Amino acid sequence: MITKQERFERRAKILLFIGITVTVMATGKITILSVINNLFYSAFLWAVLWFMYVFFRDLSIALGWKKPEFELPQHPREDAEMDIKREEMDRDWDINPANPASPIYEEDFR
Repeated sequence: MITKQERFERRAKILLFIGITVTVMATGKITILSVINNLFYSAFLWAVLWFMYVFFRDLSIALGWKKPEFELPQHPREDAEMDIKREEMDRDWDINPANPASPIYEEDFR
């Protein structure tokens, strides 16, 4: 499933490249060699700007300026609680046919 931010970033990548290319092409005279050079120059500028965006976006998440879109355990206590819950769930799914709490319990087993 594609999130709203991913859709925005895809469009932003394309619009950024088009904007850079139009700006670079408008500043020089048009020859075949200059068009090829301008396209490479535009791609280089786009890569530098996009790298800076991704770097600062990830840096802001790492430093805590922006909260990530997914939940992270905040304390070791939460990790321990998750382990306890996991063990309880494993015990609930006991496959011993003699255990009445088991999903495969058989009364006639004895």
